[in-house]
Amino acid sequence: MDEIKLLSALSESDDPEERRNAAQAIVSAGSYSDESLKSLAHGLMDQDIGVRDVCFLGLLNVPDEIKHSSAKHVSEFISSDDIEVRNLAGDLMIKLGRDSAKVLVPFLESDDPDVLKYACDILGIIDDTDVIENIYPLLRNYDANVRASAVEALGNLGDTKALEHLFGIYDIDESIQPNVVESIGKIGGPEAQEFLLSKLQTEDDIFLQTSCIDALAHAGSDFSICEQLMEELPNAPAEIQSYVLIAIFAIAFRLEMKIKLPYRLRYVAQNALMDEDPDTRAAGLIALGDDYLEEDVDGLINEIMTNNAETQQLIIFNLLVNSAPESVSKFFHTLYHKADIDTSFVDLIGLIGMFHEDSPRENISRAINSIITEAVINPKGYSTEFIELLIKIDAEEVILSSKGLFVSCDKEAIANLLDLIQQMGADNFREELELISAAGDENSDKAQELLVD
Repeated sequence: MDEIKLLSALSESDDPEERRNAAQAIVSAGSYSDESLKSLAHGLMDQDIGVRDVCFLGLLNVPDEIKHSSAKHVSEFISSDDIEVRNLAGDLMIKLGRDSAKVLVPFLESDDPDVLKYACDILGIIDDTDVIENIYPLLRNYDANVRASAVEALGNLGDTKALEHLFGIYDIDESIQPNVVESIGKIGGPEAQEFLLSKLQTEDDIFLQTSCIDALAHAGSDFSICEQLMEELPNAPAEIQSYVLIAIFAIAFRLEMKIKLPYRLRYVAQNALMDEDPDTRAAGLIALGDDYLEEDVDGLINEIMTNNAETQQLIIFNLLVNSAPESVSKFFHTLYHKADIDTSFVDLIGLIGMFHEDSPRENISRAINSIITEAVINPKGYSTEFIELLIKIDAEEVILSSKGLFVSCDKEAIANLLDLIQQMGADNFREELELISAAGDENSDKAQELLVD
């Protein structure tokens, strides 16, 4: 079938299958005329999705030398009232890339703000900085949505030449200031960093301050920004301190630099660990560094209770391997009362075994002693499973911790301790059992039974 008949079938047939076949034949022939491109473009409006798909792919996969022509025919549909058709045309033009850019420039002079915005949105996605000069006038458009679209497009294109225009529009257009800040952050560079930091220091609006912090997290390419943000931390309102913290560590991570909060600012990390947002908690955890203090424990427990296996391992490792014994004791005493004794607590005890060989002896002793003490004095859903697990990890330390309790426990706790001894074997506690047996109190019969066994 010749091209004229195929074009006629594509545009006029009532049979969708015939229209699809005609479109496919035009595409397969590969000899695109201006008329065939025009017909395929109109096929994007076809009611049949199969016809639309064939036309879309045909217009996309034309030879490089005629992609500009393909884009030109498609461009007329970006002003369509049919949102589906308009989006399909926009998607196709984005995929055609730079061949679409020059075709779209005339649409930036439209009187229709919707057309202006849509054309600008597409140009912001297509990586062609040659169109930047054509976008600048939209920064002064009467429609705020158009201005916002222009700002976003300039940020996406990432050319530092746009910074001067964005700096200027920030001071005269409050309605799009957050958009301007975001785009400045996307462009980045020393000038962008300086501008964002100055606005963070001078703006009173919390939302704008947060926008500046987010933009700095994206734009920061110099470690000095981390240091400057660190200086801002104590002066920042409490509600945005966690955002500053995230920005500091996002920049440091990107630069592969290690940073630790000074002690005077450690409270910011502790507060961040109590936040509901996982990214905020992650920043707080990193900010504490590798060794934990007693005052860090509440925040660490809060993170442990989210059941994130990765952060649980990190916390237990740093606690056992790098932290002071006092921090270890407080952590496991507190954890005992917070965790689900029958499930998550058992898993966390298993981590003691994982890091046993790498940890100072004193820290392992403190961890096991804290758990045994709580299990005896405050039996909460007493679990044979986790005591047996501790014995497998370090039976000697379990025995030492248990023996130490004989001199400090009351009679009720001694009864619980006798149950524990039954799991560990009475021979390890013969002297202690003989003393209890001779005492003649309510625990003596149990002690005698263990001695006989």
